[in-house]
Amino acid sequence: MSAPVAVHAATVALGLVATGLALGARRRLVAGAAVVTACAGATVWAAHVLWFEIDGLHHSQVLWLPAVGVTCGAVYVLARRMGERDWRPSPWLLGVVVGEPVLVVVGRVFLGEHAIIDVGHDRAFGPVFIAHTVYCFALLLLSVLSLNRRSRDRVTVVRLQAGVVQWGALGALVAEALRLQLTDVVAVITLTVFVAAALFGPAHPWVPPSPERLLDDLGALVLVFDDDGALVEWNTPAGVLCSLRGTDPRPGQPVEEILGRRLPLADAQVVEVDVAGRTTRFSGYSHPVEAPDGSSDGHVVVLRRARKADDGQRRHPRRRALMVGLPAHDPETGLLTPASLLSTLPQEAGPAPGAASAEPPSGRHAVVAVVATPDEARVTGWAASLERWAEGRPEAVGLARWAPRRLAVVALTDDVASAEALAGGVRSWVDHLAEAEAGVVTGDGTRASVVRLLEQAEDLAVDRQASQEG
Repeated sequence: MSAPVAVHAATVALGLVATGLALGARRRLVAGAAVVTACAGATVWAAHVLWFEIDGLHHSQVLWLPAVGVTCGAVYVLARRMGERDWRPSPWLLGVVVGEPVLVVVGRVFLGEHAIIDVGHDRAFGPVFIAHTVYCFALLLLSVLSLNRRSRDRVTVVRLQAGVVQWGALGALVAEALRLQLTDVVAVITLTVFVAAALFGPAHPWVPPSPERLLDDLGALVLVFDDDGALVEWNTPAGVLCSLRGTDPRPGQPVEEILGRRLPLADAQVVEVDVAGRTTRFSGYSHPVEAPDGSSDGHVVVLRRARKADDGQRRHPRRRALMVGLPAHDPETGLLTPASLLSTLPQEAGPAPGAASAEPPSGRHAVVAVVATPDEARVTGWAASLERWAEGRPEAVGLARWAPRRLAVVALTDDVASAEALAGGVRSWVDHLAEAEAGVVTGDGTRASVVRLLEQAEDLAVDRQASQEG
C-alpha cells in the first residue's frame, strides 16, 4: 500500500469516527446538525480522494465536488451560529448551500467530464470546477472572518474550536492553492478536533447575542468630559454601553479609553467602539462647555447608533420610546427589554483598590436567573406567572424577556441570607413549571457584574435543558 493510499484510508476512518461522535454529541454542539453534515460531507470527500489514489480519475466519482461544497457550506453555517446566537440561515442562503452541490452534479452529467477537468498533457480545469472552487474559497474565507469574535472567547474550549476551524480553513485554502492532495485530510482533522473539544467543554456553550439586540435599545448616549478629557457624568444608556464592554464607567476615566480618540469631535463624526468583540459604529457630536469667564470647561458628547433611520423605525418601532427616557417593554410579555433591565442596575465602581472586604464591591448581592423553555408558546404564560411571583417578594425584582424562549430575573438584596433565600424561591417557582429549566447564580450587584452573571445563568439553563433532552 502506497503512502498516499494509507493516509487517505486513515482519513476516511477518522472521518467516520468524527461523524459518529458528532451524532452522539450533537446536543452539546452549537449548530449540531451543521457539524454532523460537515463531518459526513468531509468523509465522503475523503473517500473519493482515496478512490482516486487507488484507481485514478473515474467517471463514477460524481459526488467528489458536491461533497466538498456540502462541507464548506456546513462549516460556514457553523461559523455564523458560533459567532451570533440569534443568527439563522435565510431561505436564500439555504437555497445556495443546498443548490450548489446539485448544480455541480447537473453540470457534470449534462456537460460531461470536460466541464470539470480535461486530462491531457496539461491538466485543464473546466468552468464548473473553477466556479465551484471560487464558491468554496469564498465560504471558507467568510467562515474565518465570522469566527474572529469567538477566537478571543472567555472559555478555553470555545477558543480552541474557533481557532481550529479558522486555521483549518486557511490550511485547506493553502493546500488547494498548492494543488496538494491533502485538503480532505485537513478538513477531516479540523472537524475531528472540533467535535472532540465539545466532548470536554460545556454542553451547548454560551453563544453571545447579537450586539444589535441590546444596542438598538440604547437610544442616545450622553457623556460629559472635563477640559482634560476625563469623564465627569454620563446618562443611563452610556452606562449600559460601558457595562456591555465589561466595565462600569467611572469618574475620571479618559476619553480615549471610552471612545478611542481625543476631543473634540466633528459633527456627525463616526466613532467606532468595540462591544462584545465587534466594532459598533456611532455618529458622534461634541458640544463645548464654557466656564463663566468664557474659557473652555469641557465637552458634552452625544452618540447615536449609526444606522438608517427608516430601517430602525420599521424594524423596532417600540424602541423609539427609549429616546425620550422611557423604559422599553416586550410587546408579547409586557416585561422589560434586556437594555431596559440593565439600565435599572447600579453602576458603583466599588471600594478603593486594595480595600479588603467580605462583602461584594457594591455592597449589594445580586440574584440572577435565566429560565429557558423549548416551546416559545409557553413564554407569555410564564411571564404572567413570574410577575405574580415577583409581586409577593419584599426585594426589588427586575423581569425581562431576555431572548427567544428565555426570561431573565434580576434581584438585589443587602445580605447573603436574603440572597440565598431568594435563589431558593426562584428554583421553587421554576419547579412548578412544565419543561422549564433555570440557571440561578449570585454575585455582586453592579451592572457589569450582572451582565456576566446573566451569561453564566444562561449557560446553566441551556446545559440543563440539553441534559433533559438527551
